[in-house]
Amino acid sequence: MRRYLGAFLSIVIVAAIGVSVVLLLGAAAKPLPNLNGADQGTSDTPQGTLKHVSLTLQTFPMDPYEDPDWIASNVTGKSDNGIAFPSAIGDNPDWVKYWPTTNLVVPAHALVTVTIENYDSATPLLNPYYAVPRGISGQLTVDGQAMAEEDPGAVSHTFTIHGIPSADQPYLFVSVPVLGVNSCDPTIPPDQQQGCIPVDDAGMPAHPAVTTFSFITGAPGHYIWQCFDPCGSGFNGFGGPMSTKGYMSGTLTVE
Repeated sequence: MRRYLGAFLSIVIVAAIGVSVVLLLGAAAKPLPNLNGADQGTSDTPQGTLKHVSLTLQTFPMDPYEDPDWIASNVTGKSDNGIAFPSAIGDNPDWVKYWPTTNLVVPAHALVTVTIENYDSATPLLNPYYAVPRGISGQLTVDGQAMAEEDPGAVSHTFTIHGIPSADQPYLFVSVPVLGVNSCDPTIPPDQQQGCIPVDDAGMPAHPAVTTFSFITGAPGHYIWQCFDPCGSGFNGFGGPMSTKGYMSGTLTVE
């Protein structure tokens, strides 16, 4: 009996230590800043004239601070919709990520236009469902060209908003494919490659593939958004950055 009691107490102690560590790490974690929609006045929509805001995000195959030249040219002295870009390299510099934050805040009953500047290459989708834009208002455009859907093999990420059904907030589902950059291979002479985007010494493309879309919010609510393209680690590429807030997942607060 004493042996079983000792084993039980050991399990309780280990569990308590584990919970304590998690709580301590959570308390010590630096909270992400909010990115608020930038005021764009009003716009006419099928739902009438609505307040219009915009958000600009970037996606990268690595932490941009691993490329000092890119940072100096694109980030130093600048901000995104009023918030500062991260000022130093992150905890997981080799992880794919959305930038500058994944905490998004937009108004209720508004038209929200999102621009995603993607510097990452393609990772084929496992589910072609996500190659078609869903829940948007108007058309999705890539580099200014309207796209009804993407080639699942050319998609780099998705931006997918969803939430658990609740009587306390309206249903909201928005999903768009984010086209990958056709980057040049630095090991192949430029004159032997056509139609690709040159990269710098760190492998960053000279310019991104730009995806733009809009959606309409309803009453206030709190939602999760994430990428459903397998660009992480672990089983089917959905571990690591894919399951970590601040990298390929975040929150959308409608207020």
